[in-house]
Amino acid sequence: MMRSLWSGVSGMQAHQIAMDVEGNNISNVNTTGFKYSRADFGTMFSQTVKIATVPTENLGGQNPLQIGLGTSINSTTRIHSQGSVQTTDKNTDIAINGDGFFMVSDDGGLTRYLTRSGDFKLDAAGNFVNNAGFVVQGWNINWDDQSIDTSRSPKNLFIDPGLHIPAAKSTEVAIKANLNSGLNIGNAARPLYALDSVHGFNKKTGETKDENDNGTTQFYTTSKNGIE
Repeated sequence: MMRSLWSGVSGMQAHQIAMDVEGNNISNVNTTGFKYSRADFGTMFSQTVKIATVPTENLGGQNPLQIGLGTSINSTTRIHSQGSVQTTDKNTDIAINGDGFFMVSDDGGLTRYLTRSGDFKLDAAGNFVNNAGFVVQGWNINWDDQSIDTSRSPKNLFIDPGLHIPAAKSTEVAIKANLNSGLNIGNAARPLYALDSVHGFNKKTGETKDENDNGTTQFYTTSKNGIE
């Protein structure tokens, strides 16, 4: 009687641990980079009351009489399946699509930790860090030749706070707009400029054109078709 009660109690205890694992999974549903766990059940050793017998001349063999002693949780397995990648409003958030981990360290690389959480930011010194202050490890770019040497040991990722990229002037502008289907496109305080014209010159016709005159100014919808 006590043995049967203990088997039932062991099952309740094992399911309690499994519920604890599932509760932890639910509580971390919004944790960035979290990987859920699964409780692995395992049967306990059985008590052999009667051993197996071999067949005889007149009788067949008999299976052993074994009584199970319940169940237990052997281990919890971490499931590293790919989660959903979501868009955020922070430029320093990074996600890994596929296998791999981010490498972070709190002592300059002597001890390294792996994580799937890409919730990073820049500190005041320009270090690329996670929310715990661990610096992301990797290879910095050589700005002289725009190369990354992965043969060297990973170092703390550092981005100079004063780093800037020189501005480049625009060379082309694309405009999408709806034009009035009628002949009259409306009145304006000054004439409309031609889209493919430069100051004082119409590139389409090769003629000198004064944009500030009071006459007709051509407004081209494409490079081949135009309307007044």
